[in-house]
Order: sequence, then C-alpha cells, then structure tokens
Amino acid sequence: MLSTCSQCGAPLERTGHEVVVCRYCEAPNVPDHVQPQVVIFQQVTEIHREQHLAAPIPLEPAERAERVESAKSAKSRGGAVAGVLFVGVLFVVIGGAMSWLVARTETRSSSAVSTAPLVTPASPARSQASKPVSYFDEPGQLAATITDKFGASARAKSIVLYDDYFSCEMQDDKRTDELDRYFYHRSRGAFDAPRPVSFRGTAKDLTRATFAVSDVDFSKVPGLCRDAIDRLALPNARVSHVYLDKNGRDPKFIFRVYVGSERRSGYAEYESTGKVVMVSK
Repeated sequence: MLSTCSQCGAPLERTGHEVVVCRYCEAPNVPDHVQPQVVIFQQVTEIHREQHLAAPIPLEPAERAERVESAKSAKSRGGAVAGVLFVGVLFVVIGGAMSWLVARTETRSSSAVSTAPLVTPASPARSQASKPVSYFDEPGQLAATITDKFGASARAKSIVLYDDYFSCEMQDDKRTDELDRYFYHRSRGAFDAPRPVSFRGTAKDLTRATFAVSDVDFSKVPGLCRDAIDRLALPNARVSHVYLDKNGRDPKFIFRVYVGSERRSGYAEYESTGKVVMVSK
C-alpha cells in the first residue's frame, strides 16, 4: 500500500515496518494504524533529547581545575577592584569633610576678627601709673601730702625720702613741745600711726629746730640726685635716701643726698636753693 511522505509528499512504499523513511527527504513517516504508539515514541524521544542536551557535559580534571582557578582569580580581581573603589570613595569623603572644616574654621576666624573690639593702646599716663614711681625721680605733691595731714603751718624737724615712702618728724601743732615720727607709703596712700620721738628742750627750742614744710621745693630733688651721683663718681652708684633737716649752714634747711655702691658710699649737701655746699666720700 502506497502513501505519501508527510514532509515532502514523495510516494512511500509499504515495507511492513511501523516507520517508513522517505528516500527523498529522509523524514520518518508512520502509517495510520500505528500513529498513537508512534506519537508516544516521538514524545519520549523528544524528552530524552532535551534532557540529553540540558545535561552538563562532564569535564576533564585538568579543565575543571583550570576553571576553578579562573573563577577564584576573577573573584580576587573583583575584590581588589571593590577595595580600590572603597578606598577612593573614602578619600573623597574625608577630603570633603576636611575642606568643610577648614572653610568653617576660616569663616569663624574671620568673623571673630571682624567682631573683636579694637584695643586702644594705653596712654603714657596710664603706663606710668602702673609702674612703681620713685620719690627720687618724681616727688610730685609731697608737700601737699604733708600739709593736708598736718595743716598749712606744719613744721618738720626732718624729712627723709626713700624710693617709695618717706618719714617725717613733725612738731605737734597743739602741744608744740612734742615731736612725733610718721611714715607714709606711696603705694598705700596713707600715714602710719605716729611714733613718739624724744626731744630735750622747750617748745621754743623745738620750734627753732624745725622748718616750715611750705618752704621746701621738692621739685629740686630729681636734679640734686643726678648731681650727687655725678659728683661722687662711684661705680654703679644709686641714691639710697635724701635727708632734709635744719642742722646745716642754711638758716632754713639743707638737702643731703646719700649715694652708695656695693663697696663705697658718700653724700652731697645742698642749700635750700639747690647750691652745693660740700661733697663727702
């Protein structure tokens, strides 16, 4: 019984086999009476072929090891690249943060400089006031300091000037036969308590031994100190004290400037007008 090929239409010969192969296109053909079994066979064949194609091809040991090493190398390279990228990102972040901090610090500094109050230099008067002032250089209102305490008619038997204080022996204006010694410290601006001084004689004798404080020109003291140092000509000399009393040739009073060094000392004596009387060393 003849039939035609299902693929090309060529005539087929009945061979008694369940499957006839076309001599022209070599396509398998199944007669009608065996079609169901052939369909099942074809489905099984297709499933087997798909499974055969999907199944992995076994690899040789050497090829398998090479592929494993390649995978490890790729993984290592990927990790290295990721590490480099991470470090780069970290540097960018840190650099940005540092730039922000520097900019903020400069902004604060500039604003602090712009808002800081201007400091006015101290005047010469304030600078001098902050330093200790010596009576040898600037006696100032020394006479007024005494007369404010003891009155305009105050009389002194002696006045001794030191670097930053002075002492004076004053006749009591009420008990004129009494004599008291006072100390005045320039830094404190006040007199200490009086200390009694012994004097033999009457009130008239004490008055004759004293001089009026208002007659003293204390502004002469700095010049007398410089002159005494020059006249005595002692090495590294400095004034130790200036003594005023009435025990001299001047009927009013005398200045006696004492100068000393580490090994020697002396004094120069002046009249109330500032004229030198004698030099002793």
